[in-house]
Amino acid sequence: MELIAALPSLLPSVKRTPSAGRPRQPYFVIVGTIEPRKNHLLLLNLWRDIASDAATSPKLIAIGARGWENEQVRDMFERCAVIRPHVMKVERVGATALAQLVADAQALLIPSFNEGYGLPVVEALTVGTPVIASDIPVFREITQDCATLLSPFNGQDWRDTILAFSKPQSSALNAARAKAAQFSAPNWDNYFQGVEGFLDSL
Repeated sequence: MELIAALPSLLPSVKRTPSAGRPRQPYFVIVGTIEPRKNHLLLLNLWRDIASDAATSPKLIAIGARGWENEQVRDMFERCAVIRPHVMKVERVGATALAQLVADAQALLIPSFNEGYGLPVVEALTVGTPVIASDIPVFREITQDCATLLSPFNGQDWRDTILAFSKPQSSALNAARAKAAQFSAPNWDNYFQGVEGFLDSL
């Protein structure tokens, strides 16, 4: 016997900051350890392309510690002058600050090749932030059709979607926010009830 229980968001509850209080440029976030399976390189290459038009380039905030075999990504962060004004790397951030960064983002980006669960996806959708994620089985399961799923190998689709979400009064972004608002967030009461019921059945 086994129990599959969706882990609820671990972040504190926050609301999106009013528009007047947001950064001048729209921004996206990626949350997770920097390692090959997270596919940061796809986004950094996209931002190098997007940043060629600096007047309209959104920002990317990459939040997460360095993992293993990340030399190519590290070199991009440290040596690519084109993306430097548009990409911010943050290794540590408190829970409340992280929650606010996610809530105020245009979208969470998670182009992973594989994931065991994908807690940042649940955390983003719980606060109504759109998610653009890889079209892989775990994300099809946990997003409840409330996210935009793309192939982690199709850079053009990621580029087009990111730029569409970046535009002021974007119909694509408004539709994604409406979709995210339909997400039925896992909660701790149901989680522990499921665990207790499973243990009682053993």
